[in-house]
Amino acid sequence: MDWQTNADRTNAVAALLTVPIRLHFSGGKPIVLVMANKSHAGKGTVVDFIRGNTAKAEILYENIDWPMQRSLHEQVSQYPEIGLVNIDNVRIDSAGRGKIIRSGFIESLVTSSEIMLTSTSRKPVRMANRFLFLLNTNIGSLSVDMLNRSLPIRLNPTGDLQDRIATVRKSLNGDVKHDWLPTHRDRIQSKAWGMISRWVEAGRPLDMEVRHPMGPWAQHVGGILMVNGFEEFLNNYSSAKATADPIREAISILAFNAAGEHKRAAILATIAVSQGLAKTLFPSVDSANQAASERALGMALKPYIGETFTAVTATNKITYRLQKEQGRFGEKHPHFRYIFEQTDRQAVVKQDLEGLVLEESNQQVVPP
Repeated sequence: MDWQTNADRTNAVAALLTVPIRLHFSGGKPIVLVMANKSHAGKGTVVDFIRGNTAKAEILYENIDWPMQRSLHEQVSQYPEIGLVNIDNVRIDSAGRGKIIRSGFIESLVTSSEIMLTSTSRKPVRMANRFLFLLNTNIGSLSVDMLNRSLPIRLNPTGDLQDRIATVRKSLNGDVKHDWLPTHRDRIQSKAWGMISRWVEAGRPLDMEVRHPMGPWAQHVGGILMVNGFEEFLNNYSSAKATADPIREAISILAFNAAGEHKRAAILATIAVSQGLAKTLFPSVDSANQAASERALGMALKPYIGETFTAVTATNKITYRLQKEQGRFGEKHPHFRYIFEQTDRQAVVKQDLEGLVLEESNQQVVPP
């Protein structure tokens, strides 16, 4: 598999390990987010690897919740043994007018210890949350709440995929998903249980360094991985959030073009419009209305005060911190201004480049 980083590979093993111990973390497991940069990259193969022999429900993502709830209700009613729920091949065009993948229904299911499913045609179903949720997409833009609850796994294949698939099929005498995985599924499951047994024999150490909103789950799974020699667990968590969060990406571009000095919200709004960021940062506002754009941008930036943002050029990875400060700034009356302070600049090599690469000659920053 063409993992984007070693952390993505480790996270796939973490998801595999979560399946047999999922009942111990009811409402405390992340949604497994499998992303790829193009079609046929192997997202479905990764999902099949993770689920093993566990029964799976398939849900078609929609930008309203009730059809998804009805679909899950019907499948769980017919097959009570279901343990995984896969939201398959989610696309931006299925996310509605906002073009952001979000669902209050899915987000609440991930974090609830007990779930209730209702349907107009069947009796309500109430049960402990025994499910592990998976979502796969070709780099869709996800809501912040869903990203915060995620275990990111990213695939980044390059070159002609059809040629590569043909080569793999020839070497394996079959297809990975439909031939190799079914043949080796029991062996893979045995390996996972072996990893857990080795962790138990080692005294069940926890990974106290890992950081994730689902803390107990991350510490236990991190401990299993640590005992078995897997490294970089969740090291891609922050970068995956930045890649799949369109607002953070837009603020990174704004920081790149506005860094270096304190600026009023009105100036930042003008820069946002000039960089094509208005539809992301203030989508419901007419960008020609300067006063409304200024207010909307201030509301968009408010939750991100104090956070850092990274902009990538062909040669540098630059980190900025957003601050909001009050002062006179050489004027008569005190007022608020924003500043993107450059906190770090690192040279990058080719494999570090991800997503949008900015042209540094257009940068308006104070040299380090």
